[in-house]
Amino acid sequence: PYSVVAVLNNKYGLCHFRSAKLNFIYDDLFSKCKDGKFTKIFYENDPIVARRGDFLGLVNADGLELTSFVYSDIHLVGELIAAKKNNKYSLLDKKGVELIPLFFDSVTFENESYIVESDGKYGVYSFNNNALLLPCEYESICQIEYKVEPMFPYDDTKYAFLCVKNGKKGVFDKEGNIILECKYEDIRPLESWCGGVPYYCGYILKQNGRYGWWIHGEGQLSEFPYDSIESHGECYLVVQK
Repeated sequence: PYSVVAVLNNKYGLCHFRSAKLNFIYDDLFSKCKDGKFTKIFYENDPIVARRGDFLGLVNADGLELTSFVYSDIHLVGELIAAKKNNKYSLLDKKGVELIPLFFDSVTFENESYIVESDGKYGVYSFNNNALLLPCEYESICQIEYKVEPMFPYDDTKYAFLCVKNGKKGVFDKEGNIILECKYEDIRPLESWCGGVPYYCGYILKQNGRYGWWIHGEGQLSEFPYDSIESHGECYLVVQK
Protein backbone atom coordinates (compact mmCIF):
# COMPACT_ATOMS: atom_id res chain seq x y z
CA PRO A 1 0.00 0.00 0.00
CA TYR A 2 1.25 3.46 -0.93
CA SER A 3 -0.77 5.47 1.57
CA VAL A 4 -3.71 5.32 3.95
CA VAL A 5 -6.42 7.78 4.89
CA ALA A 6 -6.02 9.92 8.00
CA VAL A 7 -8.54 12.27 9.61
CA LEU A 8 -7.79 15.63 11.20
CA ASN A 9 -10.55 17.88 12.59
CA ASN A 10 -13.16 15.79 10.75
CA LYS A 11 -11.40 16.33 7.40
CA TYR A 12 -9.69 13.63 5.36
CA GLY A 13 -6.23 13.48 3.86
CA LEU A 14 -3.72 10.86 2.72
CA CYS A 15 -0.71 10.08 4.86
CA HIS A 16 2.46 8.37 3.71
CA PHE A 17 4.77 6.84 6.29
CA ARG A 18 7.10 9.84 5.83
CA SER A 19 4.75 12.82 5.49
CA ALA A 20 1.20 13.95 4.73
CA LYS A 21 0.50 13.70 1.00
CA LEU A 22 -2.78 15.64 0.92
CA ASN A 23 -4.12 18.66 2.72
CA PHE A 24 -6.90 17.76 5.13
CA ILE A 25 -9.63 19.50 3.13
CA TYR A 26 -11.89 16.63 2.00
CA ASP A 27 -15.07 15.33 3.59
CA ASP A 28 -14.28 11.77 2.50
CA LEU A 29 -11.75 9.79 0.48
CA PHE A 30 -12.20 6.30 -0.85
CA SER A 31 -11.13 3.88 -3.54
CA LYS A 32 -12.49 0.64 -4.94
CA CYS A 33 -10.97 -2.84 -4.75
CA LYS A 34 -11.19 -5.43 -7.52
CA ASP A 35 -14.09 -7.15 -5.73
CA GLY A 36 -16.11 -3.92 -5.95
CA LYS A 37 -15.92 -3.01 -2.27
CA PHE A 38 -14.87 0.46 -1.18
CA THR A 39 -11.67 0.79 0.82
CA LYS A 40 -9.48 3.42 2.50
CA ILE A 41 -6.24 1.84 1.23
CA PHE A 42 -4.77 3.25 -1.99
CA TYR A 43 -1.99 2.48 -4.45
CA GLU A 44 0.36 4.85 -6.19
CA ASN A 45 -1.09 4.77 -9.71
CA ASP A 46 -4.77 4.55 -8.81
CA PRO A 47 -7.00 7.64 -8.72
CA ILE A 48 -8.75 8.50 -5.46
CA VAL A 49 -12.39 9.52 -5.21
CA ALA A 50 -12.73 12.57 -2.95
CA ARG A 51 -15.87 14.24 -1.62
CA ARG A 52 -16.03 17.95 -0.95
CA GLY A 53 -19.45 18.99 0.28
CA ASP A 54 -22.11 17.37 -1.90
CA PHE A 55 -19.85 16.71 -4.90
CA LEU A 56 -17.18 14.23 -5.91
CA GLY A 57 -13.94 14.58 -7.85
CA LEU A 58 -10.70 12.70 -8.48
CA VAL A 59 -7.32 13.31 -6.87
CA ASN A 60 -4.06 11.39 -6.95
CA ALA A 61 -1.78 10.34 -4.10
CA ASP A 62 0.43 13.43 -4.60
CA GLY A 63 -2.43 15.81 -3.88
CA LEU A 64 -3.13 16.84 -7.47
CA GLU A 65 -6.82 17.36 -8.23
CA LEU A 66 -7.47 15.54 -11.48
CA THR A 67 -11.04 16.79 -12.04
CA SER A 68 -13.34 19.51 -10.83
CA PHE A 69 -15.67 18.64 -7.95
CA VAL A 70 -18.87 18.61 -9.99
CA TYR A 71 -19.93 14.94 -9.98
CA SER A 72 -22.75 13.32 -8.02
CA ASP A 73 -21.42 9.79 -8.51
CA ILE A 74 -18.13 8.20 -9.58
CA HIS A 75 -17.64 4.51 -10.37
CA LEU A 76 -14.29 2.89 -11.08
CA VAL A 77 -15.17 0.44 -13.89
CA GLY A 78 -12.34 -1.66 -15.27
CA GLU A 79 -9.56 0.63 -16.45
CA LEU A 80 -11.89 3.63 -16.76
CA ILE A 81 -13.99 5.87 -14.55
CA ALA A 82 -17.67 6.61 -15.00
CA ALA A 83 -18.45 10.07 -13.60
CA LYS A 84 -22.05 11.30 -13.28
CA LYS A 85 -23.21 14.89 -13.67
CA ASN A 86 -26.77 16.08 -14.35
CA ASN A 87 -27.93 12.43 -14.47
CA LYS A 88 -25.52 11.52 -17.29
CA TYR A 89 -22.21 9.63 -17.15
CA SER A 90 -19.02 10.50 -18.96
CA LEU A 91 -16.01 8.18 -19.27
CA LEU A 92 -12.64 9.32 -17.91
CA ASP A 93 -9.23 7.70 -17.89
CA LYS A 94 -7.27 7.30 -14.65
CA LYS A 95 -5.68 10.72 -15.13
CA GLY A 96 -9.10 12.36 -15.16
CA VAL A 97 -9.07 13.04 -18.91
CA GLU A 98 -12.55 12.89 -20.43
CA LEU A 99 -12.69 10.27 -23.21
CA ILE A 100 -16.40 10.55 -23.96
CA PRO A 101 -18.43 13.54 -22.71
CA LEU A 102 -21.64 13.33 -20.68
CA PHE A 103 -23.78 10.98 -22.69
CA PHE A 104 -24.62 7.73 -20.86
CA ASP A 105 -27.36 6.80 -18.40
CA SER A 106 -25.37 3.82 -17.12
CA VAL A 107 -22.02 2.08 -17.65
CA THR A 108 -21.22 -1.54 -16.75
CA PHE A 109 -17.98 -3.46 -17.17
CA GLU A 110 -17.59 -7.17 -17.84
CA ASN A 111 -14.77 -9.20 -19.39
CA GLU A 112 -12.91 -6.10 -20.65
CA SER A 113 -16.01 -4.64 -22.31
CA TYR A 114 -18.10 -1.57 -21.45
CA ILE A 115 -21.83 -1.88 -22.01
CA VAL A 116 -23.33 1.62 -22.01
CA GLU A 117 -26.90 2.95 -21.97
CA SER A 118 -28.27 6.16 -23.45
CA ASP A 119 -31.96 7.11 -23.50
CA GLY A 120 -33.00 3.52 -22.83
CA LYS A 121 -30.85 2.05 -25.63
CA TYR A 122 -27.62 0.10 -25.22
CA GLY A 123 -24.26 0.01 -27.01
CA VAL A 124 -20.66 -1.14 -26.44
CA TYR A 125 -17.69 1.16 -25.87
CA SER A 126 -14.10 0.16 -26.76
CA PHE A 127 -11.35 1.57 -24.51
CA ASN A 128 -8.64 0.57 -27.02
CA ASN A 129 -10.34 2.42 -29.89
CA ASN A 130 -11.89 5.17 -27.75
CA ALA A 131 -15.10 4.74 -29.72
CA LEU A 132 -18.42 2.93 -29.68
CA LEU A 133 -18.10 -0.54 -31.19
CA LEU A 134 -21.88 -0.80 -31.22
CA PRO A 135 -24.03 2.37 -31.20
CA CYS A 136 -26.67 2.90 -28.53
CA GLU A 137 -29.55 1.54 -30.60
CA TYR A 138 -30.29 -1.86 -29.01
CA GLU A 139 -33.03 -2.74 -26.53
CA SER A 140 -30.63 -4.97 -24.63
CA ILE A 141 -27.06 -6.27 -24.82
CA CYS A 142 -25.50 -9.08 -22.82
CA GLN A 143 -22.26 -11.02 -23.10
CA ILE A 144 -22.20 -14.70 -23.97
CA GLU A 145 -19.20 -17.02 -24.09
CA TYR A 146 -18.23 -19.66 -26.65
CA LYS A 147 -15.34 -21.89 -27.71
CA VAL A 148 -14.19 -22.60 -31.26
CA GLU A 149 -11.96 -25.64 -30.68
CA PRO A 150 -13.90 -28.48 -29.03
CA MET A 151 -10.69 -30.34 -28.12
CA PHE A 152 -9.50 -27.47 -25.91
CA PRO A 153 -12.46 -26.62 -23.68
CA TYR A 154 -10.29 -24.93 -21.03
CA ASP A 155 -8.19 -22.62 -23.20
CA ASP A 156 -10.16 -20.93 -25.95
CA THR A 157 -13.03 -19.13 -24.25
CA LYS A 158 -14.20 -16.15 -26.28
CA TYR A 159 -16.98 -13.63 -25.73
CA ALA A 160 -19.63 -12.18 -28.00
CA PHE A 161 -22.55 -9.78 -27.60
CA LEU A 162 -26.14 -10.98 -27.81
CA CYS A 163 -28.16 -7.94 -28.92
CA VAL A 164 -31.86 -7.19 -29.36
CA LYS A 165 -32.99 -4.61 -31.92
CA ASN A 166 -36.61 -4.01 -32.88
CA GLY A 167 -37.51 -7.17 -30.98
CA LYS A 168 -35.12 -9.35 -33.03
CA LYS A 169 -31.93 -10.96 -31.73
CA GLY A 170 -28.44 -11.02 -33.26
CA VAL A 171 -24.82 -11.69 -32.25
CA PHE A 172 -21.69 -9.52 -32.65
CA ASP A 173 -18.06 -10.38 -31.87
CA LYS A 174 -15.81 -8.44 -29.47
CA GLU A 175 -14.71 -6.10 -32.31
CA GLY A 176 -18.31 -5.22 -33.18
CA ASN A 177 -18.45 -7.38 -36.33
CA ILE A 178 -21.70 -9.13 -37.20
CA ILE A 179 -21.83 -12.86 -36.50
CA LEU A 180 -25.60 -13.13 -36.83
CA GLU A 181 -27.83 -10.28 -37.98
CA CYS A 182 -30.61 -9.04 -35.69
CA LYS A 183 -33.36 -10.94 -37.46
CA TYR A 184 -34.05 -13.95 -35.24
CA GLU A 185 -36.96 -14.44 -32.89
CA ASP A 186 -34.73 -16.26 -30.43
CA ILE A 187 -31.07 -17.17 -30.03
CA ARG A 188 -29.86 -19.62 -27.38
CA PRO A 189 -26.35 -20.96 -26.75
CA LEU A 190 -25.74 -24.38 -28.30
CA GLU A 191 -24.08 -26.61 -25.71
CA SER A 192 -21.56 -29.31 -26.55
CA TRP A 193 -19.30 -31.50 -24.42
CA CYS A 194 -15.65 -32.49 -24.43
CA GLY A 195 -14.11 -34.82 -21.85
CA GLY A 196 -17.22 -34.53 -19.71
CA VAL A 197 -16.96 -30.71 -19.65
CA PRO A 198 -19.77 -28.62 -21.22
CA TYR A 199 -19.02 -25.61 -23.39
CA TYR A 200 -20.90 -23.42 -25.89
CA CYS A 201 -19.95 -23.91 -29.54
CA GLY A 202 -22.72 -22.07 -31.39
CA TYR A 203 -26.37 -21.05 -31.26
CA ILE A 204 -29.84 -22.51 -31.58
CA LEU A 205 -31.85 -20.09 -33.74
CA LYS A 206 -35.55 -19.45 -34.22
CA GLN A 207 -36.80 -17.78 -37.39
CA ASN A 208 -40.40 -17.60 -38.62
CA GLY A 209 -41.39 -20.04 -35.89
CA ARG A 210 -38.89 -22.70 -37.06
CA TYR A 211 -35.53 -23.75 -35.61
CA GLY A 212 -32.02 -24.22 -36.95
CA TRP A 213 -28.46 -23.82 -35.67
CA TRP A 214 -25.16 -22.07 -36.32
CA ILE A 215 -21.71 -23.36 -35.26
CA HIS A 216 -18.63 -21.19 -34.54
CA GLY A 217 -15.78 -21.99 -36.93
CA GLU A 218 -18.14 -23.24 -39.68
CA GLY A 219 -19.73 -19.89 -40.46
CA GLN A 220 -22.85 -21.30 -42.04
CA LEU A 221 -26.45 -21.79 -41.02
CA SER A 222 -28.46 -24.97 -41.10
CA GLU A 223 -31.87 -24.99 -42.68
CA PHE A 224 -34.87 -24.16 -40.49
CA PRO A 225 -37.06 -27.27 -40.85
CA TYR A 226 -37.53 -28.10 -37.15
CA ASP A 227 -40.33 -27.51 -34.67
CA SER A 228 -37.81 -27.50 -31.79
CA ILE A 229 -34.14 -28.16 -31.06
CA GLU A 230 -32.55 -28.95 -27.70
CA SER A 231 -28.89 -29.66 -27.00
CA HIS A 232 -28.49 -32.80 -24.93
CA GLY A 233 -24.90 -33.53 -23.89
CA GLU A 234 -21.95 -35.04 -25.76
CA CYS A 235 -22.60 -33.15 -29.02
CA TYR A 236 -26.10 -34.53 -29.64
CA LEU A 237 -29.03 -32.44 -30.83
CA VAL A 238 -32.60 -33.53 -30.09
CA VAL A 239 -34.82 -32.25 -32.88
CA GLN A 240 -38.51 -32.49 -33.66
CA LYS A 241 -39.97 -32.18 -37.13
